[in-house]
Amino acid sequence: MNEYEAVDEDEAIEALERLGLTGYEAKMFIALQRLGVGSARDVAQLVDIPRPQVYRTAESLEERGLINVQQSTPIQYRALELKEAKAKLRKRFERTKETAFEYLKNVHRDGHKNEERETTWKITRNETINSRITHLINNAETKLLFGIWSTPLLQAEIANALITAAERDVSVTVLSHDEALADQFSDRKGLKVAKPAINGAEEMTSRILAVDDDTVLLSVLDDDDPSITPEETAIWSSETGFAQVLVQLIEVYLRPLDGSS
Repeated sequence: MNEYEAVDEDEAIEALERLGLTGYEAKMFIALQRLGVGSARDVAQLVDIPRPQVYRTAESLEERGLINVQQSTPIQYRALELKEAKAKLRKRFERTKETAFEYLKNVHRDGHKNEERETTWKITRNETINSRITHLINNAETKLLFGIWSTPLLQAEIANALITAAERDVSVTVLSHDEALADQFSDRKGLKVAKPAINGAEEMTSRILAVDDDTVLLSVLDDDDPSITPEETAIWSSETGFAQVLVQLIEVYLRPLDGSS
């Protein structure tokens, strides 16, 4: 049995509705595929459509180019050949999809303009924070400083983003007291691992990210209950006065011990 043999009429109607037909239009189109040619009475007897509604449904199907109408007595309807109907529905679906996503793209762009006017954002859940850190690293243009205090906090997606940033000539510095991190990045050109100038940052934060001169993210682990996996909470800000000041403070107080930046 192939996948289409298992599809029943209700599923077919739902699928046609997802392609843009109304319920009545889907039912009448299916009925005419069965009949070949039929009148309003034939359609009403075969499927659950009130006879007066058949005429209105036929008009809309004709406007969609999915049926042909013969002006006889009684009026006869014939469905378009399936191959041609499929092409029409696909084209209509693609056009509708493009219209929807063009609108969503514009809304997304406007939303980001509004986002940049905000001062700070709070995010929770480790996965969400990982995604935001990766996104910020991927958008770095000239330099970034990433403070991370133990290897388990460095997810693969973030490590790959740091390596990729260094490969496109972003100045990448990873600050940590964890020797394993230095070993992990030891052979990566343009990516430097160093110890921060001050101790104790790991007691206050989980991860610190400063990108270019105007983007910052700080996260902390909530480990009050040792019986559960600690959850992470972060704040981040981009292209704001707050972020610019915080980036400067981070670069001053957490600069690499060798004095480079």
